Amino acid sequence: MAGLSPFALLPRASVGADTANAAEVLAKALGPGPFAAVFLFASPQSDLVGLMARAGVFGAVPVMGCTTAGEIAGAGYTEGEIVAVGLPQEMFAATPILVPDLGAIDPQALTMATTAAETFERLGSPEGELALAEAAVYLATAPKSAR
Repeated sequence: MAGLSPFALLPRASVGADTANAAEVLAKALGPGPFAAVFLFASPQSDLVGLMARAGVFGAVPVMGCTTAGEIAGAGYTEGEIVAVGLPQEMFAATPILVPDLGAIDPQALTMATTAAETFERLGSPEGELALAEAAVYLATAPKSAR
């Protein structure tokens, strides 16, 4: 991989926030993949809901999007654009998880849970079960959202 540009490793594309059929244009510019995930960083001027409604054009992969205060596009920092980044399946695995209320969770809970899962995956049973048990106790006693 020596000598490869980071853009060869992580396909990316950008369009103006008001581009008609933005999802289709971005998907075509990213290329065929296959991707483990696609991330969309959208200007507040864009229709993020409409963009996410068209997420299927990227294929059967998780597509995550958010609005930004500014975007990093091919020419550097810019505003008023939508930037798409694809994570190639050959180099990445992605499992999205929903965290419904970031402000109400124990900041260590997510780290504890993911670390325990990775430890179990790496060590297997029975050694990895200790990490899962510790995480279960921690999560059971951690503060919960009132919702």
